[in-house]
Amino acid sequence: MPTDSVRPFVFVTGATGFIGPFAVHELKKSGFDVLCAVRRHHQHPSLVGAEFVELPDLQDLGRGLSFGSWLNAMRGAKYVVHLAAVAHVRAGASAPSELFELVNSRASGALARCAIEAGIDRFVYVSTAGVHGSRSVGSALLETSPLSPHDVYTRSKLAGEIAVANALQSSRTDWVVLRPPLVFGPNPPGNLHRLCRLIDAGIPLPFASISNRRSMISVWNLADAIRVALHDPAAARAAWLIADDQPLSTPDLVSAIASARGRASRLVPLPVNVLRWFGALSGRRQEVSRLYEDLLLDCNQVRSKLGWAPPVSTVEGLQRAFTPTKP
Repeated sequence: MPTDSVRPFVFVTGATGFIGPFAVHELKKSGFDVLCAVRRHHQHPSLVGAEFVELPDLQDLGRGLSFGSWLNAMRGAKYVVHLAAVAHVRAGASAPSELFELVNSRASGALARCAIEAGIDRFVYVSTAGVHGSRSVGSALLETSPLSPHDVYTRSKLAGEIAVANALQSSRTDWVVLRPPLVFGPNPPGNLHRLCRLIDAGIPLPFASISNRRSMISVWNLADAIRVALHDPAAARAAWLIADDQPLSTPDLVSAIASARGRASRLVPLPVNVLRWFGALSGRRQEVSRLYEDLLLDCNQVRSKLGWAPPVSTVEGLQRAFTPTKP
């Protein structure tokens, strides 16, 4: 990054991941210079004009190695946006819990310590609403709701939040934690990717009897929230739940994706108890339960204290995300 830059310089991890290109694009549009920390250079249309620095894997940093390399790359930055994480490992896949701990927890704490030595003003850590649990019962989740991480990913992200806060507690470097729910956008990973494939294949889906409500957020709205988190004084040293305005049921989500892709919405009824039984029998209880349980977030705090509201409507976001791009 040029030393004569007159614009604020943001150091971004995970810039080439699912969320990263949209965050980088939003930051550049807002007048920030951006330096993307990557393992290897990988160009993306949204990253044109950003600069890159190749650095060792975060696993190494989590093991106490390569601290100097990360610190030197971060010097001169004003802000850090930490997006890189291990996620979207399917049930039954061979990903040791140590990997989640090294990358999502220990490396996050080490990056926070780098931020102190580099003189960073603010460290933004993108976590997950899943630290509050996999569902909401009776009322929407608040920032003050009990912490109840439910799998190796959410436990590691909560540990990362704690590591960052503890490292920065007595320093001049502020921290902000953002807790989004399911993030959707073009070419999504994980369960959304599998859902899109089923819809494209025209396979009937047994979700017509489900009447749940789940908060979600588009990549564009998450990127905008990251921008606000960088500079709003009221955001400092706190965790914030963020989501789109309109929660969706599973059938509504399937119908919206199918419509955007020009496909028929093939929904058939199946009692929720049968889905619950299938989840238990298949060893995918948590994965299947997300199809029929509620997960509502109350985002009034971020609205009232930061004045943030999602700039892209849920309907528009779904259309943008799932309309196939022309080759």
